[in-house]
Amino acid sequence: MKNKMVLLSIKGKYADQILSNIKHYEYRRKIPVLQPPFILLLNVSREIVGSCIVNKIHTLPIDELIERTVDRTPQTKEGLLKYYAELDYGSAMEISEPIKESKTIKIIDMPIIQNYCYIEKPPSKWDRIWNRFEHRLGKHPVYKQLELF
Repeated sequence: MKNKMVLLSIKGKYADQILSNIKHYEYRRKIPVLQPPFILLLNVSREIVGSCIVNKIHTLPIDELIERTVDRTPQTKEGLLKYYAELDYGSAMEISEPIKESKTIKIIDMPIIQNYCYIEKPPSKWDRIWNRFEHRLGKHPVYKQLELF
């Protein structure tokens, strides 16, 4: 699934932790079906606040997932056990290279995102967003390696 980015709906607190390079894993019950690496755009209250790269996706039994990842995130074991309650397996996206937008990008004219959605290379309904990040991310050496452009 080349030529895609993922727009992720996320709470401001967690986006700030990612963009401050404090949180290195984003935990999800349902994850994008893309082969890493791919670009993750962080959507807080219908505004893109930054981006990062998903390097790897870990899908493991809950206890093993937490054991392997919790030391590189500000979240607690107890909080993660509660988040994954009643599930046998969980997933964590391993992330790096966070870049905070100096000015957020409003996406009010776009559909509401509950969890995540794919941003396809133009032509698509996401042309404005793709074009904005193609220009910006195309200059960043790590993003260039993703061969999106």
